[in-house]
Amino acid sequence: MARSLSVVVLGFAFAACADDATTGGGGSTAGSGGLGGEAVTGGAGGIGGGGSGTAGGGAEAGGSATTGGAGGVGGSGGGVSLLPPPCPPGALELAVDLACDGVGPAPTAALLNEVNGAIRGEVLSGLSELSQSTCMPVRTCVPDSGPTLIFSDEPEYVDSDGVLYADEVETGRYRVYVYHVNDGSQRRRFTAVALNQTAVPVTFTVEKLALAAPSTNFLNVGRNVARDFLDAPGKPMVTVPPMTRVVVDGELDDLVADSGELVHSIFQINVIGALKLSIVSVPEAANAATLTASLSLLPNSGTHTRGTFPLADRILMTRFPGGLKRLRLGGDEPIDPHLSGTSYVDGMPVTLAGNFGLLYEVRVAEPGEELFLAVNPRAGVWAGAASGSAGLDGNGGYYLLPSQETSVALNSEAVSLGRYTSGIGVASKLLTAGGSNLPIHLVVGPLQ
Repeated sequence: MARSLSVVVLGFAFAACADDATTGGGGSTAGSGGLGGEAVTGGAGGIGGGGSGTAGGGAEAGGSATTGGAGGVGGSGGGVSLLPPPCPPGALELAVDLACDGVGPAPTAALLNEVNGAIRGEVLSGLSELSQSTCMPVRTCVPDSGPTLIFSDEPEYVDSDGVLYADEVETGRYRVYVYHVNDGSQRRRFTAVALNQTAVPVTFTVEKLALAAPSTNFLNVGRNVARDFLDAPGKPMVTVPPMTRVVVDGELDDLVADSGELVHSIFQINVIGALKLSIVSVPEAANAATLTASLSLLPNSGTHTRGTFPLADRILMTRFPGGLKRLRLGGDEPIDPHLSGTSYVDGMPVTLAGNFGLLYEVRVAEPGEELFLAVNPRAGVWAGAASGSAGLDGNGGYYLLPSQETSVALNSEAVSLGRYTSGIGVASKLLTAGGSNLPIHLVVGPLQ
């Protein structure tokens, strides 16, 4: 069943149709995005670029269709009309959905018991009713201060020396996403090198750095890197002399992968001047800054993604009408399209399926009742990390999703993002782990 969707994209209004339910478990964006193996069918999908399928997602029931946006939603009726708040100062409106302002279905006692007994990051299970959640009114905003994402996951499996991805950057803030597996028999490093090709010194500061020890457990590496990035410390400023190459960060440069192990890092760098940033594959004992000058670009396998994507932060502004509601993320919806960019090394436009490396912030304006937030997987295995405002269950902070297990996979599972009081706005930041399958639903519901 299709629903009418009122959408504004960068200030231009148009009418669109979007399926409210997906059949066959939902198309996975993780495979085409390069961080989750094959596309998911029926909820199964490989972790880390083509491993064995992970069962459990199943077909997505999808819930009931919305009609017009008021009344008739999820069978509960009620013409609640709640426009999402405007974008905050310094943010541009990307899209707005005004057709989802009806009240969703009431949660069962089983769901309420699970939610009210959970702490943040804990898995909620046996809840098939999550598939009946209905869409929320939302305004998607893009902060003009958001970083440009430099994404390096192609080729993902690497057995030789070479340049994996590179781009020439100017003054600004960049989020660099490194995701590569040693596919050879010799130990290998995947690191970042900066080249100053100008006649004057150039400076950069690593504002955030997250990484994990190389491992064959790709999804666990991904969730730990995502968690650490949200709360990552900065580094001292580095000055690059004219016509000189330097390693961007010594901690990343020190990571050595055995055969079959993943090297994954997300770091954010603030550049003043012009630099060429290169992600390179080098032997264990090589001097990466010296060797990079002689390295050739490794060919594009066509399996995963490398490219540069501007404005890699999004703020989702919404209000809670009541009942079980949800925002669908990572599925190339009109309210959350895949990032579009360019591959500097290939000279081609590219799309980042799944929006890996994009940082979401969800803001629920002052709700009229106590509520909970949770992440519900819709296409197989998923993990990530979040930070949240203080609520009924504690003081907020940064946490793994899930906190005690590596992932969630079933459509009837969710991970708690917290319980919140009425009358106070809720804010939560969310970052999907590499190796996950998408889309997901961010479910919002009442506590009673």
